[in-house]
Amino acid sequence: MLKTALAAAAIVLSVQIAASAPLETTPVGRIFHYLRTNIDGTEPEHIHVFRPDATHIEVYKMQEKCTSAALVTADLDLALGYAPRITGGRLEPNAKHKQFAFITSDVPKRTITMRIDLSDSVIVDAPKEIKQQATANAPFHIYDFDLSDLTIFGPGLTKAAKAFNFDLLLLWPPHPDRKLRYLGRADFWFRGEEQRDGRAVRRYEASGPAFVGNGGPIWFDKAEGHIVDAEWKIPNHAEYKDFKLKLQGIDDGGAEAWKRLLTAHFEGCK
Repeated sequence: MLKTALAAAAIVLSVQIAASAPLETTPVGRIFHYLRTNIDGTEPEHIHVFRPDATHIEVYKMQEKCTSAALVTADLDLALGYAPRITGGRLEPNAKHKQFAFITSDVPKRTITMRIDLSDSVIVDAPKEIKQQATANAPFHIYDFDLSDLTIFGPGLTKAAKAFNFDLLLLWPPHPDRKLRYLGRADFWFRGEEQRDGRAVRRYEASGPAFVGNGGPIWFDKAEGHIVDAEWKIPNHAEYKDFKLKLQGIDDGGAEAWKRLLTAHFEGCK
């Protein structure tokens, strides 16, 4: 349970953009359903991303109904294109959740702080300075969040950009010290337009020091900008050997549909 919820309390994306220009984003009220696996399809976990309003997202992660599941909430910075505050927790019956992991970042100061409140202890990673490798003022992000913020900011990133980058971090339980680790700069390069699963997409290649030659492609919907598929050679969770994130569906049902989805997780469970 701890592994799933902690890994959910994280982030991945940013962009070269002026702080005064809000980034184009996906619609408020939309729910994205992704499946995270190894590239060969093993170790499936469902990732649901909901944007309840302009400046927040909620992410529900589960493997099977009636089992432990994570629910993460995050604030969005629309100018810089990242989430400066992330709160991880457990999903509980009746769509409630219990918070226990708190991550706060400060781009101007280049620091990130983590606090995890457990039943018998508190883990605190004091403000850690992050060495900037990406474009000046670009936010830094955490890989474990399964690209949830990237799909929200995708329209602004891919509409005209031929390249963008960000500094990448990782929170990867059960790492012995349970601390954030800096991976380096992640670069994205536009490779062209193509068809993927019957959709018109824009393909980018992930590379740079963060991937040490083990990046891979990521496909964004050409018209709407959200992620359609990604296949990277480095994993973002301890039990995985690599990384694949594939879109399963989109629901524009808003808050009512989101509440039904969360409530259904524990309905009828013994």
